[in-house]
Amino acid sequence: MEPDLAAPAIRLIAIGAAMFAFGSLLFAELTKTDAPPPRAAIAISLAASILAALIWAAEVAGPLMSLQRVAHVLSVTLIGKAWLFHVGAAAALAACALRWPRRRRLLSALAALSLSSFAPIGHAAASDGAAQVIRILIQAIHLLGAGFWLGALPLLVRRLAAGAPAAEHAASVFSRYATVAVFALVAAGLANLFFLTGGRPLAPGSEYARTLFVKLAVVIGAITLAGLNRFWFSPQGMHRRVGALACVEILLLLLAAMLGVKLAMSAPWR
Repeated sequence: MEPDLAAPAIRLIAIGAAMFAFGSLLFAELTKTDAPPPRAAIAISLAASILAALIWAAEVAGPLMSLQRVAHVLSVTLIGKAWLFHVGAAAALAACALRWPRRRRLLSALAALSLSSFAPIGHAAASDGAAQVIRILIQAIHLLGAGFWLGALPLLVRRLAAGAPAAEHAASVFSRYATVAVFALVAAGLANLFFLTGGRPLAPGSEYARTLFVKLAVVIGAITLAGLNRFWFSPQGMHRRVGALACVEILLLLLAAMLGVKLAMSAPWR
């Protein structure tokens, strides 16, 4: 893999696995599903996060990179401290998933902390003072909304395949909470864009604008499928159709996550 592709790819794996861990754990808690925690996703997120943090620190350290310099970058800079906090949260989640696999509320809270701790690792770090705190909180809401939507969908598809009454209950719970998650995701995304641009329009031909427009189109497509499922197919008990469209939703949301990582690692005026 090319060096310029390795960092975003590994970060995408870390965030995607963290989203799946959070969404699946919270959905299992909400539906009272007696399912084991997604240890594989938790382990993948932890391993990818450690690797992504080291790659980022090595890039910042520059050509005179050494172990001491990498450690200094991680311990002194805001993003470095954010990476260390995130890795710590992911490690705590992994340890608790092994020690207390049935304590879903604890695991859900740790998964939320692990996912939301990605928030300072991006454009929010460029601010300072109260604006920085607000932007980090907004980004955390954005991540948690996306995490529940994307992470809960695979478990929903599995429950739909099991048939009624499990399918009815799972679809009902998902519809209620996913609606809140989508509203939070969209509102936080718009707030992020306003803070990032200061209300100024992006240059239509810039790479950032093109990537953003593609991401918006992908998210709108996923919302459209979610709306069809909730208001048309699910009330009619068409669980196979709901499951099929949910699988397409998962693919679209993974694409949106990939584009989101690219945006987080890009300058808005390029």
